[in-house]
Amino acid sequence: MRIIKQILKTITKYRLSSTLSLISLVVGFLGIIVLTLYVSFESSYDNFHHKRDDIYLMSFQFDGGSFVPIPMSEEIRKEIPEVVNGVICWFSNNSLFYKPDQSRKDAVEALAMDASSEFFTVFDFPLLIGAAETVLAEPNTVVISETLAQKIFQTIDVVGEQLVIDGDYFIISGIMKDMPRNTFLYIDALIAFDKSNYIDNWSEWSFTVFFQLQQGIDKKLIDKKIEELSGFQEILESLNEFYESDKGAIGVNMIPLNKLHYYSRGYNDDFINKHVLDILTVLIAMLLIMSAVNFINFSTSQAPLRAKTLSIQQIVGEKKWKVRAQIMGEAIVLSLIALGLAIAIHHLVFQKIENLFQIRGLSFQGRESYIGLFAVSAILFAVIASVYPARYITSAPISQAVKGKMLFSAKGKRFRSILITVQFVFTIAILATSVIIEKQLRFWNNFDLGLDKENVLYLPLSSALRESYQAFSGEILKNPQVTDFSCTQFLPGHVAMGWGRKVDNQTIHLKSWPVDDRFIEFFDLKITQGRSFYAGKSDINNFILNEKAVQQFQWQNPLEKRLPSFGVEGDIIGIVKDFHFESLKEPIEPMLFWLTDDIDRMDYMLIKIQPGNISLVKSNIEKTALKFDPEGTFNVRFLDDVLEKLYGKETRLARFIEFVALWTILLALTGLLGLVVFISRDKVKEIGIRKVNGASVSEVVWLLNKEVFVWLGVAFVIATPIAYYAMSRWLENFAYKTALNWWIFALSGLISLLVALLTVSWQSWRAAKRNPVEALRYE
Repeated sequence: MRIIKQILKTITKYRLSSTLSLISLVVGFLGIIVLTLYVSFESSYDNFHHKRDDIYLMSFQFDGGSFVPIPMSEEIRKEIPEVVNGVICWFSNNSLFYKPDQSRKDAVEALAMDASSEFFTVFDFPLLIGAAETVLAEPNTVVISETLAQKIFQTIDVVGEQLVIDGDYFIISGIMKDMPRNTFLYIDALIAFDKSNYIDNWSEWSFTVFFQLQQGIDKKLIDKKIEELSGFQEILESLNEFYESDKGAIGVNMIPLNKLHYYSRGYNDDFINKHVLDILTVLIAMLLIMSAVNFINFSTSQAPLRAKTLSIQQIVGEKKWKVRAQIMGEAIVLSLIALGLAIAIHHLVFQKIENLFQIRGLSFQGRESYIGLFAVSAILFAVIASVYPARYITSAPISQAVKGKMLFSAKGKRFRSILITVQFVFTIAILATSVIIEKQLRFWNNFDLGLDKENVLYLPLSSALRESYQAFSGEILKNPQVTDFSCTQFLPGHVAMGWGRKVDNQTIHLKSWPVDDRFIEFFDLKITQGRSFYAGKSDINNFILNEKAVQQFQWQNPLEKRLPSFGVEGDIIGIVKDFHFESLKEPIEPMLFWLTDDIDRMDYMLIKIQPGNISLVKSNIEKTALKFDPEGTFNVRFLDDVLEKLYGKETRLARFIEFVALWTILLALTGLLGLVVFISRDKVKEIGIRKVNGASVSEVVWLLNKEVFVWLGVAFVIATPIAYYAMSRWLENFAYKTALNWWIFALSGLISLLVALLTVSWQSWRAAKRNPVEALRYE
């Protein structure tokens, strides 16, 4: 108890140092808590499955290669005994759920997915009602989450009840517990998938297949076995030819379940770039080191004041190790107080941070053990960070310390200079990283996609609107601000249909985009060969390819080719200039535009308008839709919003990293301020003598500030190659990327210099304005 009182008394006595240390620790610990919780959440995706190490997504070694036909899945399960189970999934968009006695106005919107009967036996998603082996065994059945059941029926006791999903009727066969947010497969409802319609269809490459392997089996062995199956030889050969690869360069490369969160291509909107997590992990280490640096600097800045008191304690019989233990005890108390304040602040602000950056995983809920982990870490941090100050403060000879004449070693001062230089290395590197990420986002947003997307709205079409398509579109065009329209199954950035076709003994693979006869002109796409679709019925089931398809298929006369569709063959009537129909993170893929009169494939209407009163136009379109479908709920949106969402995760994380960068700068500046206070105290006598001999205020300010230039210069030289290498690796993930210009790093260094000078100059100015007589008398 006496020791604790002594520790608290010392903390109170040296209020300036203690306050600055506390503020610095709170800032550092709060940043560490937020980043640790976020990184641990993003790294935990699908780790809760007991068989996670044995579950893999079927995938080929080429872009978009994780969609496969059903016969491929069946052959693998039949021919390879190490594959013990498999799940077929067919991802879909938000669906409307409502009871048979309700209208679509009462519908609840939720995420749905078709899945084969093995789903609940392979994955560990608990069922509240129903048996895992049979709950998806019957066609036209559905399993819904407990939350969705409560929303629709106000109870979960609804097995056997009928449910309407997007106009189709299903029987509820089970209730599952709400899926955790940290899963690649997050969904609200699972519809029983009937694979019998696709069991012999090798041309429909639209399915996601998961395989469960025997425990401990090396997945590379299975990859090789799949490649050696007779039915796959032609496919692999065609893929190598298709992607212009050397023989054998393209093969099977199954992806582990718990790694899928790091893949974005084609089947995952809720992904995160692994390099971003690596950057955030480095930031945690940076904040920890910077907090330690600040603590050391603030502690040692009080050495001249504390040494005398501690020396007197030793004179009256206190052992040196006990004196040093007291300093460590003070550090532990201060660290735990700072941690407590940081956790309290985190509790108040974490939801605001999640909402601001649209991220998840910052809550302690379900992870209360992290509080104990942070407490242990805080104690270890304090012990390690206080070792050097404890030795340094007690290093002066007692005979000098009791007289107030302490001469601390030059090595200690050099060490503190190294520490502050390390902080500037971190600051410059994180600033450069933030600028490069922002530059890449601007590059994407300003990139010419090759299609006219200005002033384009889109409206999801209900079944009633599709059936009255002609009349509805005619009514829309009566609005003088509407200049054009087109209907399509997919929006740009979300083309989810893959085709595998055989043309003149050549197997090809490409994306397929069902459109109407107005689509090409609507987006002002450039025809480089042939022609566009004729209006009317004459071109139904004909196709237009992009240049990339012609190039990769190596067709000399593409307009002479015919492509099989669903039961019919169609002509290739034109070639369109390449444009970016997917995210700029990926290269342009082969694409065909399929003119179809199947109204069930017309999911969206695109509407081009003149600039003006946008809100009024949107309102008129929604009112017109309600005339044709009174039970519908309609929300007209901008196509730009869809395209921007392609980079939504990167944008949110960029803002988050920029926020952390500012946090890091704040931490560095508090440390710099403490060091300048130390330097100005250390040079009190020198400043007084210089002023007596005629030194001006500016000369004294330069005396105190010049070291900042040295620290920043060294830090710049170290930080620039580190930041350049890290961001080069990050940019390698994207097909279209910005340049790493020299001015990015120069700007980061300049900003660091200006902010540092603004921070230290006021303290330097105060020291320079002090009366020299008072300073010399004090000394």
